Order: sequence, then structure tokens, then C-alpha cells
Amino acid sequence: ARLRTFGHIVRMKQHRFPHQVLMQALSNYRRAKPGRPKASWVACVKSDLACRNSGIFTAQQVAQNKAKYKRTIVQGIADKDDNMDGPE
Repeated sequence: ARLRTFGHIVRMKQHRFPHQVLMQALSNYRRAKPGRPKASWVACVKSDLACRNSGIFTAQQVAQNKAKYKRTIVQGIADKDDNMDGPE
């Protein structure tokens, strides 16, 4: 659901507030202080994309094509489910 929301926000017009907030969060993303910081939404999206061998900027480009992005996300979920089953 997080990656679907990410794709939706990336495709929004640039003047829309959610799009502006996401782009600001991406440009200000930096390392946190030592210790266990609370995970931000952007950090969770990056983690989700890393599981699918993708980066945030690649995902932004792919998200511009809604059908292709949806296929990519669905395929990633199917691959992840297959890997969770373990060896047969």
C-alpha cells in the first residue's frame, strides 16, 4: 500500500501539497543522530523499494507510467511472496 501511495503522489501535479511535501522530504533526507531513530515514511518506502532491487529515483520515473508502475509493484509482491514460502 505504501508503494501504491508513493506512485500516486509522484504522479500528482507539482503544485499539489502532497507532491511538494514528498519532494521536500526527498531533498532533505540525511543521516540521523546515533541511536535508533523513528523511521520516516520516506525511509520505509526506500526500504520497500530496496527489497525489490530498486531505488527511489528509479521508482519516481517508473511511477509516471501508472500501468507499468502497477505491474512492477504487483510483480514485486508476487516475487516477495514466493521467496517467503521457502524451499519446497
